Amino acid sequence: MKMQIREKGFTLIEVMIVIAIVGILAAFFIPAILKVDNNDSESTIGKIVEQIQEASKPRVECVAGYKYTIDSEGYRQQVIGANGGGVPCGEDEMP
Repeated sequence: MKMQIREKGFTLIEVMIVIAIVGILAAFFIPAILKVDNNDSESTIGKIVEQIQEASKPRVECVAGYKYTIDSEGYRQQVIGANGGGVPCGEDEMP
């Protein structure tokens, strides 16, 4: 009876089991490592939204005693009050 001499190395099943274990461990630890503090990202998003809202408000300037809005392209438009006329610079009425 001849004895078979086993060659050094790993079998395919042993390699597959090790890969499966590493994959399971990675599934547990990667989310914990990459966890982002939600409070920081939410406050950053809130600041960006506030900046966008502030930038989208019409700018107002006074020309010849009446209020004018200035749009994003730099065009002026007179602010019209409830009485149909222009709004003097001292009043706070906005459309």
